[in-house]
Order: sequence, then C-alpha cells, then structure tokens
Amino acid sequence: MSVKKEAENSSLKKVKTLCEAKQILSWFDNHHYERKIINFSLKDWLSEFEYRSHWRYFLGDASQNRLNEEQMLLYARHIAKIGSQSLGPEKADIECRIEPHEFSYSPVRSIKPSHLAAHAGDVFFSELVSSLKIDAVDFLAGGMDSTELEVFDHIPVHLINKNRYPDIVEASNGEILASIDILAPDEIIIDGIKEWLKQVRKDFAIAAPEKGSFGDKDMKKWREFRVLQYIDITLFAQLSNLELTQYQIGEILFHDELCPAPERVRKTVKPEADRMLDRHSLARFSLQLAYET
Repeated sequence: MSVKKEAENSSLKKVKTLCEAKQILSWFDNHHYERKIINFSLKDWLSEFEYRSHWRYFLGDASQNRLNEEQMLLYARHIAKIGSQSLGPEKADIECRIEPHEFSYSPVRSIKPSHLAAHAGDVFFSELVSSLKIDAVDFLAGGMDSTELEVFDHIPVHLINKNRYPDIVEASNGEILASIDILAPDEIIIDGIKEWLKQVRKDFAIAAPEKGSFGDKDMKKWREFRVLQYIDITLFAQLSNLELTQYQIGEILFHDELCPAPERVRKTVKPEADRMLDRHSLARFSLQLAYET
C-alpha cells in the first residue's frame, strides 16, 4: 500500500490551525486545574495518574481502541474533572506458600510452574487473573494431570514465561514468585536475590526502578509542567481521533508564558507525562505510599 493510500485510510483527523484547536478544546480551563491541584497530596496525584493511565491503556492507538462507545462517552464527561475516583484495574495478587528447599547453585530462584501447580491449593487468583481465557489459568490452578506436568519438571523457567503467558504477566502487576532457602546464610541470600532480580528483569525486558522517592519536588514539577492538563488534552485528542501538533498543544497549555511552548512540551512536559503514566512508575509510587502510611 502506498504512503498516500495509508494516509487516506488513517482515522486521525489533522487539526490544521491553532484557532481550530482552541475551538475543539473550548472545555479546557487551566485555572480550573490550578485551583484543584494546588492542595493535592501525593495520594491525590497518584490517584489522578492511575485514573489516566487506565484510560490511556484502554484507548490504545487509533487502530486498537479498546473502549466501546458508552465508555468513550463516560470518559468525555469526566476528562475535564479533577479529583475523580481512580478507575484503575484492581491489582491481581497471587499468593503462594511453599516449603523451604535447598538449591545447589543459589538459595533464590523463580518458582517453576510444576512446583507451583503442586501447591495449587494454596494459590489465590483475583477475579481479574482468573477471568483471563488462556490455558495458563487452568494449568496453574491444577487443571492439568501429572503426566502433563512432567514435561515441565526439568525446565528452569520462571513462574510466568513472558512468551507463553503474556497476559498473566501484565495482569500480575509485575509480581513474580521466587523460592528462598531460608537456611542459607543472610549474605548468600542477599547476593542471590540481587542476581535473581537482574535475570528476571532481563528476561521480561523491565528496567530497574529509578532510585529515590516521589515528594514535594515532583509535585512542584507536575504543577509547573501542567502534566495533568497535557495528559487530558492528548487523551481527548485520542478519544476524538484528532491529531494535534506540539505547537498547538504548547500554545494552549502555556499561552500565558513567554517560553517557546512547543520546545517545552517536547523536552519536559511529554517525557514527564509518559513517566507518570507508565505502570512501573505508578507501581513504585503506590508502593512508596503504602509503606509510608
């Protein structure tokens, strides 16, 4: 298919002028946002980011929109509101109790599917995970007989193989089970955990979390960069199948400032918005607040 044909088949409508963009975004009022977020706590920020991260996932791109018309209307009614209750999916927690077992090469390793299946009675799947219609659920819940399990006995795979069970990996919020031989010396266990983490993150192509915690400097940055405002504008554009330029977004976001708006959007606002919509950043943020309360 030619480039011209692809362009003709695109479902995105280009917004040609700044005036047209302003008309489309007539609902946008930066002062409304600023009045609401001025007293936001870290918990408030987390709730807002989780809410928008959920919607961005289900909006997807123009060719993979996961929302039906009713859901789109729901978001359209809420997009300009701040302080909405997060609609993020519930965490899919998996719990498992295992007996200590010595390993010849390391006291820490990922649990093999066959090992987990042997303790299926101790495994709890949340509604989100159990609703996934893939064979992994039946297998991990003990739905395979012993002869089928034997094929896994000598394969040192992780609990959830990224190629075989991609949906479970996503739903489990990055939680991977490991077995630890608590009879090993502390220093050997700690070294084993470090090596295990490196390997698991490498296998699942997950970068190590950033150091440091979220705090006042981050909240100041989110206000100054108008991150929530940027996210809502871009989500609204996706919802409406519109293509806005960085110039248009920048001029609407920072119309009251002298800085080159498009450059600010590209270099500071968009990277920070992407970071705070990333599920790994949000998981770290949520974990931080859980330990602080």
